[in-house]
Amino acid sequence: MPGYSLSPGSLTRAEAEDLLIHEARLLDERRLEAWQALYTADGIYWIPLDDAMPMTESASIVYDTPLRREERVHHLLHNTYP
Repeated sequence: MPGYSLSPGSLTRAEAEDLLIHEARLLDERRLEAWQALYTADGIYWIPLDDAMPMTESASIVYDTPLRREERVHHLLHNTYP
């Protein structure tokens, strides 16, 4: 997967689609460490309830700081589930 500069407006639609498909494949295959490597050291994983609202004013389904994302990946990879 080629590297991308992810500043706002820097990706073409095709590049954004490729990145999302790549991200989904990594998650589907539980390649969580590779998924985590897609993020910069200060990257936030954010799933808003309402993406029309600013991040600071919206409730979120997920709002993971880099540390929280690392904890989530560790938990998913090292715990067993029924």
